[in-house]
Amino acid sequence: MELYNQSTKMEYLDTLASPDVQTLLRSVFEKSKNTEILYDKDLHSFSLGQIEEVIRNINPATLNSVSNTKSRINTYLIWAINNGRRENNINPLAGTTKEWERKFIDNVSQRYLSETDMFDLTEMLLNAQDQALIQCIFEGISGQAMSELISMNYHRINWNDNEVTVKDVKTNNFRTVKVSNRCIKFIENAYRQQVFTAEDTENEKQLAEFEGSVFKNTVWKNTRNHKVSRGNLAKRLYIIKDKYEMDSLTVNTISESGRIKMAADLYRERGKLGKQEFTEIGDRFNINKMTVNGYSYYDTAKMKNYIDSENLKEMYNLDVEF
Repeated sequence: MELYNQSTKMEYLDTLASPDVQTLLRSVFEKSKNTEILYDKDLHSFSLGQIEEVIRNINPATLNSVSNTKSRINTYLIWAINNGRRENNINPLAGTTKEWERKFIDNVSQRYLSETDMFDLTEMLLNAQDQALIQCIFEGISGQAMSELISMNYHRINWNDNEVTVKDVKTNNFRTVKVSNRCIKFIENAYRQQVFTAEDTENEKQLAEFEGSVFKNTVWKNTRNHKVSRGNLAKRLYIIKDKYEMDSLTVNTISESGRIKMAADLYRERGKLGKQEFTEIGDRFNINKMTVNGYSYYDTAKMKNYIDSENLKEMYNLDVEF
């Protein structure tokens, strides 16, 4: 997607060293475009009220995401002021408080998380174990009863090509999933993590090594099984959900959020979301198939309950008609 005043924004993006940060800022610019067209001026020249419109259009899922969105816009404003791109040297975001940020959070819990929301969530977690847990689910690794996560083993990962081989207890078969650089970094850090800091109490517990497993159980006085269980992983997810007041954060909603993200990527690449695209999403996320008269297929109608025009527009600013 071409950005409003693209040459200026690309000049700014080129000053950012991290590709991840460039992607996050570009996402902000993509979502600010319609408001910039409406007011016929660049984001760097916006008033506070106009910036508020942009943040509402971005629709951050958590207070932390609001803070990060504000920070990203703020860095662009500072760059524009320092480089003479803004008409005056007044930064409208200067002096805004946490109370100002709170007004952008809907009292109704947001069910799905965009790629930016997921980035912000994983960045604030205390443990690589939890970062890897959430990012892996978002990128398609879970399995029945989290069995793919439990089976993840250091020795079945191609670290050079980001390929992770996991096993689902439902089929008892292995499959290989190619993950992002960000995900593989979390996985490696999770494997190397030795001490787990509880998100709720910040108490530290030793992590048990178990035959090369990436996800590990914590060691307590009464710990009998060093192998991590579904219950261990589910409890960690529940604590994150409770601490950060994300009522809709579950394995299913994280996975469905990832499917929406993949649909957005495929639509940007191909300009369509048809049977082939939904099949690729189903394959990656290991979704259960329906079988009728010996023919197996993914229930695309069910997938379209969340991969729909509204979510693609709200989360990724894409106009998609089904």
